[in-house]
Amino acid sequence: MPRGNPSDGGLTTRERVLQEAASQFIDHGFTRTPLSWISARLGVTKAALYYHFESKDELLIALVSPLLDRVDQLLEDMEKRPNGEHDKRLLLERYADILAQDRRAAAILGRDLNVSSHPAIAPRIENHVRRLMDLLTGSVPDPEELVRVSSAMTIIQRGLVGRASEQKTVGALSRDEHRRILVRLAFGILEQRFADGTAPADPPSPVPRLVSRPGRVS
Repeated sequence: MPRGNPSDGGLTTRERVLQEAASQFIDHGFTRTPLSWISARLGVTKAALYYHFESKDELLIALVSPLLDRVDQLLEDMEKRPNGEHDKRLLLERYADILAQDRRAAAILGRDLNVSSHPAIAPRIENHVRRLMDLLTGSVPDPEELVRVSSAMTIIQRGLVGRASEQKTVGALSRDEHRRILVRLAFGILEQRFADGTAPADPPSPVPRLVSRPGRVS
């Protein structure tokens, strides 16, 4: 059984590699982070890294697969349920919980196009997006509904894995409260309806004001 290093909170070498790799991928991007950086930060040789992971790609997949697996399971569970309004809110809540529980992997997936377009990862993300849209829109969605769903998902994803500087704006909130607010906002967008079932007309364009500029009078 692998034993952890007491100086690192009892983490095994593999766990330390994953932790450091996640930090470097988030700060510098997947493609810009060589394995030599990770080994140097950990004080181990590259050979020690290769003992646990055969390549940087394998390391990346080990970091994000648990989150992707949990989304797979969520979608399978929800696809077995009736597609009612209560289930839409439950789907948003559980999806937000998954992202919040593994913000490290969510940040790597959400911020780095080289990760989300990786050939071993992109098909899974595309599958998730298609199934989420099916569950949240219904059988024949109209364009407005598609925009609402896309906006709702963006609120949750961006709100939970925004960059560190953006997180300062919600520093006074607990993580649970922050997540609940995001889900409430996202669900509100999903359920937005207009009295006649259509979107309101665009407001009239404002009349441009002519601003006189000071100048010499001839």
